[in-house]
Amino acid sequence: MVGRVRGAAKESLVDMEDLFTKTQIEEMRVSLLGWYGLNRRDLPWRLAEDDIEKRAYRVWVSEVMLQQTRVQTVIDYFNRWILKWPTLHHLSQASIEEVNEMWAGLGYYRRARFLLEGAKMIVEEGGVFPKTVTSLRKVRGIGEYTAGAIASIAFKEVVPVVDGNVVRVIARLKAISANPKDSLTVKRFWEVDSKAIIFDSVVEISKEVNFLNELPSLMKFCELHVVEMFASCGQETKTVFGIDIDSIWFGVLAVKCCLLELAAQLVDPFEPGDFNQGLMELGATVCTPTNPSCSSCPVSDHCRALSNSRSDSSLLVTDYPMKGIKIKQRHDFSAVCVLEIVQDEDMLDSDIHLSDSEFILVKRPDEGLLAGLWEFPSVLLEGEANLVTRRKMINQYLRNNFGLDIRKSCKVVLREHVGEFVHIFSHIRLKIYAELLVVHLKAQEKATIAAVHMVEAWLSSFSGMKDVLRKQEREALHWKSVDKNGITNMGLTSSVRKVYTMVQKFKKQKFATNPAPSGKRIKRSIQRN
Repeated sequence: MVGRVRGAAKESLVDMEDLFTKTQIEEMRVSLLGWYGLNRRDLPWRLAEDDIEKRAYRVWVSEVMLQQTRVQTVIDYFNRWILKWPTLHHLSQASIEEVNEMWAGLGYYRRARFLLEGAKMIVEEGGVFPKTVTSLRKVRGIGEYTAGAIASIAFKEVVPVVDGNVVRVIARLKAISANPKDSLTVKRFWEVDSKAIIFDSVVEISKEVNFLNELPSLMKFCELHVVEMFASCGQETKTVFGIDIDSIWFGVLAVKCCLLELAAQLVDPFEPGDFNQGLMELGATVCTPTNPSCSSCPVSDHCRALSNSRSDSSLLVTDYPMKGIKIKQRHDFSAVCVLEIVQDEDMLDSDIHLSDSEFILVKRPDEGLLAGLWEFPSVLLEGEANLVTRRKMINQYLRNNFGLDIRKSCKVVLREHVGEFVHIFSHIRLKIYAELLVVHLKAQEKATIAAVHMVEAWLSSFSGMKDVLRKQEREALHWKSVDKNGITNMGLTSSVRKVYTMVQKFKKQKFATNPAPSGKRIKRSIQRN
């Protein structure tokens, strides 16, 4: 991190009285390493590996997956990932589509993209895995935390690794408040020469929690929530919760650097990897956020928070670090259209599978939330919207992006609302209205669908389809058509998968209620568009 303390002979944010003593350091190292040796969990990325670069690769993959995700969830994903791409070189040959498919369900998809881009970068530059924090930080997507984990665990570099668990342990050991307006933190403010330096540092911090470009927020660090630091356009706001933005900048960076320095003090010079993993393990299993098991803690004798709680009944160990203000989620609304194209314009089979149909998927932009992932056509709404308003906006979207006029260029076979639900992102509460729109494209109409080159092979298999569509390139929209099997096997986000499941459930209920006569097809009633 870049910055310096004005008027100080040494770059430091930790007051002398806050430093660990030599005796404390030695005792904590011995206690923690002994505890870790007896209590370490058997996890697949911790298996012994003679090839040091394979070890580094496995650490990298696991640490990226573990960001914002529970260990038990990660285990299966990690095993499948390593089975498919056992080495850095194997991963470098993968496509973003393959990587996203493997990652589906883990969330924070930028992590997967950074893994792929980082692997390609290392291979292109000689294929030798960087071995130090400094060299690792040059790899696309590897921030301070991940670099420290790889360097210490795989290559035994004596560097700290500070994740949320470590933050909690150290904050309790030294009874550090994480409130940037608190006097204990104010004295550690990190004065820098320009906001440009602060911004660069904020960017580095945000990499560690995968918020950059995905959140119009800064970070959640040390239980301190800082929101709306940067608007989606990249412009900083004036205040956060009424606190001057400069104070929060300084406070956040001060807490970050203070904890890094304290963690760096503790790292065992002979077993840095095991020490760092032990500290993280301690925070994950013993020094937990709400119910710490202080009686089981190997370093409890050195815990100032525990000591404070024993001398003052009004204090609790869980008071440290101080809880920040809860992020207020933005409420968004979206209308999603599952657009299904069938060959038969007049009837639907009682067979709910509709084997001769295709679904249209649209690719999200390469930057931002869920970058580069596939979803059903959708539009953002200004707020709660009724069915008529939603359909009007969907119709406009289909017309503008596909040249598809619902009233003129196709036959609507079925159009119905299938349900709604709320999907929670870390910073957004998104209410999704889902509808099923089944159409047959009229051969006599001159419908235009954007980027038709992507599906021309499929369209040509339908009689008269090539005459229906006029080729037109639109770089702003990328789409493709897939059949039922294709959707089933694709790596889709949980919200897209949920919409598709709702559609399948709706079909099953509808056709079970109104079965077609044996051996015949029936025309379905059409709702007004």
